[in-house]
Amino acid sequence: RSIMFVRLSTSEEQPLNLVGGKAASLIRLHAAGLEVPDGIVLTTQFFERWIADVEGSEAWQKMIEALVSSTARMPGLEARARLGVQCGEIKQSAAQLPLSDEQRELLAQFSSESTENARYAVRSSSPEEDLAGTSFAGLYESRLGVREEEIESAIRTCFLSCLDARVLLYKREMNFTNLSPAIAVVVQTQIPSETAGVAFSLNPLTNDYD
Repeated sequence: RSIMFVRLSTSEEQPLNLVGGKAASLIRLHAAGLEVPDGIVLTTQFFERWIADVEGSEAWQKMIEALVSSTARMPGLEARARLGVQCGEIKQSAAQLPLSDEQRELLAQFSSESTENARYAVRSSSPEEDLAGTSFAGLYESRLGVREEEIESAIRTCFLSCLDARVLLYKREMNFTNLSPAIAVVVQTQIPSETAGVAFSLNPLTNDYD
């Protein structure tokens, strides 16, 4: 039986290939007793059917064949532009993929639990991001301040970002042998914060840990 969603409040550690890096971190933070806003993660299995449809398309197969056959680790500007156009066409087609009955039922269940006028952060969570040797920082999409009726659209935005040319180019640059797309999506209550910040565990300019 497929696991299409997991609550961030789960007490069980979840595999990275199911929930992605961002969701796995949020689940660990919650388990450690930190105040993580409530939400769910739509797992990679939620998107399996869409991924299969994309990878089964002639357009995707031709694009991957061309990318793999190139000996250049970093394609030139012309090849990058061509890849961008190809990915754009694939994303345009993938944007029309229908939700299955099971997907719709799951989203309806989540909507029934939402509070009036709630806003959500709908965030990509790739199994390949936030790893020791790769970050994928800024390559996948997230949407903030999402209303209940906008959740499906926001989820699609995050999903389509895993088909972006910049993701494939980064994988190529980092010598990934597997170019198959993969994504999970966090749908999380967004709190009206007064302040926000980022903490660095090393100097981002020099990589100095001291």
